[in-house]
Order: sequence, then structure tokens, then C-alpha cells
Amino acid sequence: MVGDDSNTRVKVSAEFLYPGAFFPEETYRDLPEATLEAAVRCAPDETGYFRKDGWYAVRIRSTPERRFVDADGSGAAVWVKDGETEVWSAIVGEEVHMTDERIAGDEHQTLRSNIKSNSADGYGVLARTGNWQFASDWDAVITPEQAGQAGAVAAGS
Repeated sequence: MVGDDSNTRVKVSAEFLYPGAFFPEETYRDLPEATLEAAVRCAPDETGYFRKDGWYAVRIRSTPERRFVDADGSGAAVWVKDGETEVWSAIVGEEVHMTDERIAGDEHQTLRSNIKSNSADGYGVLARTGNWQFASDWDAVITPEQAGQAGAVAAGS
């Protein structure tokens, strides 16, 4: 997106997170605007590991940039970060409070303790990939339907 003149713009990109063996894997896409809808439209559709229905979270970054043109008149230009990047994030799943009956049994004691000790608000998120995250680590919790995907999230998976 170009700013007030042709020498400024706000570059918008989405980082889609996928479950990995030890750390999340990610893939990036440029977006026309900083909205969840734009991210869903631009979500990866490749076959294999990076696929449209495989991501469990997205970070949308808006970075102001300024264009600098080479002084020798060659016309070469480079875009340089020109301000603070704004980040908005969402995780796909179901928000579950630490007092929810579905995680009340002894088998969920560690989960409840982690949510109580590490979340800012007492909520965890059962991501659609089956892993747990802290709700307070994300700006929004969205359903698989909001993410443009079919699929359900079941507590305790």
C-alpha cells in the first residue's frame, strides 16, 4: 500500500504458523491490507506441509517504509523500514477457561496449573492442531470457520 507520495508505503504481510517438531514452522504472504479477511484470502494453498487448512495462527505485520533512490541516476531503489511495525495476531481454536469442566479431571492438572500460572487472564486456547496456547499471547482467538476453514476443535485432544 503506497502512502501519501510514491516514496512511502506501508508494507503488510502475514506470517502463518504451522506445527513443527520442536518449534513452529512458518510461511509468509504479502497482503493488500491489514485485515484477517485479507490474510484468509492469501493463506497458502500449496499441497503438502504448507497448506490452506494447516495453519494454527497468523501474525499480520504493517511496516511503514520509505523508498530511497540511488544518487547516481541509475534508478535503482530500495525500500527501508521507516517507523515501528504494528503486529496483530490471531490463533485458530477454542478459548477455554482454567475452570472449564472439560479440563477438570486429574489428567488435566498440569494444563490447569500452566494456564493459571502463565496466562494473564486464566484462558488457554486449544488450537485446531491440538496443541495448547495461552489466550493472552494473542490479540484474538478465532474459530476455524472464521479462518475460512472447515473443521472442529475438541477439548482434550
